[in-house]
Amino acid sequence: MKARYVVFICLLALSLICVGAFFGARATVSDTKASSFGKDYARIAVYPEELITYDGINAFRVNIDERLISDSHSSEGRLWYDGFISFGKSSVSALESASFMAEKITAGGDFFTLYELDFLSGTPFYSDDNYSDRIVIDERCSFRLFGSVDSVDMPVTVDSKEYYVAGVFRADDSKAWELQFGEEPVVILPDRIADGNLYSTYEIVLPDPVNNYALGVVSEAAGENAVTVDVTNRYSLKNLFSHIAELPYRSYVTRDVAFPWFENSARGELDRLSLMLTVSLVSITALAVSGVYIIIRRKK
Repeated sequence: MKARYVVFICLLALSLICVGAFFGARATVSDTKASSFGKDYARIAVYPEELITYDGINAFRVNIDERLISDSHSSEGRLWYDGFISFGKSSVSALESASFMAEKITAGGDFFTLYELDFLSGTPFYSDDNYSDRIVIDERCSFRLFGSVDSVDMPVTVDSKEYYVAGVFRADDSKAWELQFGEEPVVILPDRIADGNLYSTYEIVLPDPVNNYALGVVSEAAGENAVTVDVTNRYSLKNLFSHIAELPYRSYVTRDVAFPWFENSARGELDRLSLMLTVSLVSITALAVSGVYIIIRRKK
């Protein structure tokens, strides 16, 4: 067999492997579901350069409401839902166990609607719960406190305040989670206005009747001192093609913003899929060139 045919067969096999690996990897990640409201909604993340107070969150909500209503969106029912979080460290203890330091996530709004955690026991808490003394802990924290993941309704003291366990979740196994929290136990507390928390992450789901409408509304409300990201269809082919052009500049940092684990994890997946798509396109291009070469040689 002539060398050009061998090269063509090898490139065909390589292309099939690359394309198959790309679509297989893409199938393992899921695009962010904007909401259960319908397809004409978008999910937008805001990462401010300066931490936001609860009053700042409410002012942001008012701006969004006023803009949506002024643009003739119905004011009946909820037009959007949102979630916001802050990070810190807290002293945790229970019953006779010695206290230890844990990573703390303070969650407000519809956090558990936006971020699905893998619960081993119990359930999340929600902002409209009758009780504001429920917390969620990860399995490491549950084992250190009670020696088991079956700790629902058990009392836990966090920074001298008593709470009760609503649920126990499995810690994320992503590299981004490991880099942010290490092997430390994690507790998730409900937002309490009186605590004066400062928030570093805000996400909102809102109507998107035309492309980039929601992103424009949120960007205008957030102002210039924030990074605003549309995370609705992050892994779509259209977005991946656009992202390939940005890969050479991806590592450039020009804003004073720290992304949380889920954003870093998603950005890592986006980079990986974009590189796999690039390799697939290169292999297909090489295959096409090889095929054209064979055709030209056969006509001579």
